[in-house]
Amino acid sequence: MSYLETARESLEAIRRRSPQMSDATCAKEVPTPTSDEVAAMSLDDFAQAGLILRVRSAALDSQVLFVSDNVAKSALADEELVVYRASELHKPAVLHPEPHTLRCLHEVKSIFNGVITDVRERDDHDQG
Repeated sequence: MSYLETARESLEAIRRRSPQMSDATCAKEVPTPTSDEVAAMSLDDFAQAGLILRVRSAALDSQVLFVSDNVAKSALADEELVVYRASELHKPAVLHPEPHTLRCLHEVKSIFNGVITDVRERDDHDQG
């Protein structure tokens, strides 16, 4: 049997597998990283790490969730905290907003269940 035939048979077997068998059954068990390992991650690594982190923010005076981009929305269905995806964290991390600006972003995000797509400090001439 050729490599191509073996690959086709494997693909067909995967397509026919029983619905009770989930992707989690097929996935390898991956150890949960320690807090030091998570703290040492780049945002790009965190985005693909499959993690949900409960974080207490002193600036926001509340708890929030930092969530990897590859975590399914369904995994967060029961959460009542504001969720910040890794892709959203890039924007404030680059700008380093003042605490007041960060609290305003958080308030708007929590009220509208929004997603941060851009963050800019307001210019003095923008007031009004």
